[in-house]
Amino acid sequence: MSIFQNQKELLDVDGEAIGRAHVLDILEAGVLSVLPEKAVNDFFLRGIIQLPPEVTVLGWGKASIGMLSAFKNNYQGDILGGHIITLPEEDKSLSNSKIRTSSGAHPLPDESSLDSGRKLLAIAEALKEEDTLLCLISGGGSSMFEVPQNGIELEDLRDSYKLLLDSGADIHEMNSIRRALSSSKGGGLAKAAYPAKIINLVISDVPGNNLEDIASGATVWDPFKIQPEDVVKKYNLLEKLEDNTLKKIKSYRPIEDNYFQNVETYIIADNDRAQETMLNKARSLGYAATRYGGFLHGEARLAVKTFMRIDGEVIIGGGETSVTVKGSGQGGRNQEFVLAGLKELKNGIIVSIGTDGIDGMTDAAGAIGDNGVLENSRAMEYNINTFLENNDSYSFFCGCGGLIKTGPTGTNVADVCVFFRE
Repeated sequence: MSIFQNQKELLDVDGEAIGRAHVLDILEAGVLSVLPEKAVNDFFLRGIIQLPPEVTVLGWGKASIGMLSAFKNNYQGDILGGHIITLPEEDKSLSNSKIRTSSGAHPLPDESSLDSGRKLLAIAEALKEEDTLLCLISGGGSSMFEVPQNGIELEDLRDSYKLLLDSGADIHEMNSIRRALSSSKGGGLAKAAYPAKIINLVISDVPGNNLEDIASGATVWDPFKIQPEDVVKKYNLLEKLEDNTLKKIKSYRPIEDNYFQNVETYIIADNDRAQETMLNKARSLGYAATRYGGFLHGEARLAVKTFMRIDGEVIIGGGETSVTVKGSGQGGRNQEFVLAGLKELKNGIIVSIGTDGIDGMTDAAGAIGDNGVLENSRAMEYNINTFLENNDSYSFFCGCGGLIKTGPTGTNVADVCVFFRE
């Protein structure tokens, strides 16, 4: 069964169904390769470490439930207890289990994120030196697992994060601010659990797999590569932040590194794995395929131009671009990436999706653009520039076709994209 909920609609086009079908096959192969069940199963098959006979399990992020299910199927020891933070639609009590679940919001935290976050910290604080804490961590955890610093109100936290999301700040910059405003991030959970041993299994959604940036690094040391105050100045937010929020940002210092002596971390799936699988799939379909060769970042509408200039019949890419929001429309970085790509398109197909199945605050994972979409836009007298200026890519693709819908996939390794040059 396809991951694409609207596959029939996407393939019901004149003259481009085969190309679209192959592009969707390539995307699907990438997403399937980083599903939590496969990632955890492969980790156990490799036999990298010998797990202790007893563990307490905590998890947070978009892949947390899938990771837990696979872990329980593979682990031969005793799970003493624990707690998993899920997305609201996945928040179901685990029957006959010592592990409880609760939800957290995304992309902005809410009261459920705070309530869930406090539960995780309480479990960590109760651990003893002889205990082992197994953490199942994935993208999306930054907003789902949240405990603000003393004096920071939820509304101030949400306002700060929304300003950053709209400013065009990248994931590293975003998370430097999150660590400054949250007592759970930047190693906060590791400090709470110390001196218990911590083993992290991680599905990464950030470039370079920087541990401090995956779900804002709740169990790892912050190397302090970015000064959060510099981020605030860069995006002209000094006058827009609440005074106490700004004070926390200016005074932030990382947690001492001695709290991380008993921490081991293993990346079990990432964007590179998805891209490599997509490359192999494209070649198995008979195409001369090549990878972009870097992690796409920066403004979506600029990144797509660089991506489409790469030589090759099929170009495979991935990353996490950003959108500086100036208009009042709907969309996400993947949809804006494709919409801007349509301006450059002469022949072929450009497509980009979030591997989590969610692009911005919409019900789409991303979009596909080709000559059929361009012809529809001309028939409807849609001006691409107008939609880009209003950050309204969702409305464009609603009208012209091309929205890709998967629903939440249960994983998150950032975005993947394909340029199919015909």
